[in-house]
Amino acid sequence: MTLVVTTDIPFTEPILIQGVTDLTIMSDVAGKAKLTGGSFGKEYGGILEIKGGSGVTLKGLSFEGGEAEYGGCVAVGDSTVEVEDVDFKECVATVCLE
Repeated sequence: MTLVVTTDIPFTEPILIQGVTDLTIMSDVAGKAKLTGGSFGKEYGGILEIKGGSGVTLKGLSFEGGEAEYGGCVAVGDSTVEVEDVDFKECVATVCLE
């Protein structure tokens, strides 16, 4: 399945992707589509949380301004994520693992 982003998207809550395989999220915007987030008080992923055996490909996107305890803009757990031509700007993970 392919999700084509045709405009910048300001998120008001992070999106959970769980148990989804063969998903591609890609930009159809000149340059890169901006996916912007914030600090929503969530533990994982300020814009996307990908878990549960998912298989996701991210292409031609710009993740900006996401904040979470773990993962900043995108948190990945027990999944496979491929990244191609993707920017991560001002993504903040507030907990540091040693």
